[in-house]
Amino acid sequence: MRKAAAISLTESEHSNLLKLSQGRRVSVRLSERAKIVLLADEGLENIEIANRLGITRQKVARWRERYIKAGVLGIEKDAPRSGRRNQYDEATVKEVVRKTLEDKPEKSTHWSRSRMSLETGLSDSTIGRIWKNHGLKGSSRISVRVLFV
Repeated sequence: MRKAAAISLTESEHSNLLKLSQGRRVSVRLSERAKIVLLADEGLENIEIANRLGITRQKVARWRERYIKAGVLGIEKDAPRSGRRNQYDEATVKEVVRKTLEDKPEKSTHWSRSRMSLETGLSDSTIGRIWKNHGLKGSSRISVRVLFV
């Protein structure tokens, strides 16, 4: 049977993890992860920690390893997930942002999502996501002009 990597905490690391494990304003996930590391510091094996906390041995091993590699930062956040890739390229995004800020639609003062969608061939929701990611609205053209006048 493989032995889990040992964790040896300093006094400040121990007190910080203790606060995280008992904090009332700390997420349940982070509290559980801090408990895993604290129990590992006591010399317990993954299976023993898993039994005490009512979780799987694999989960204990995952968070023990992440703590060893990155410290507290390694257990604070989940690893990024891949997710679906954008179906449009960066040039398309730049064009939507440019149009929103510099152009105006015919017979109107600002862009709507549906009008920009018709103009660019992207869906309404894609336009909305692009605007949200860049802090824009259809009326951003007007507010930008006011800022720079």
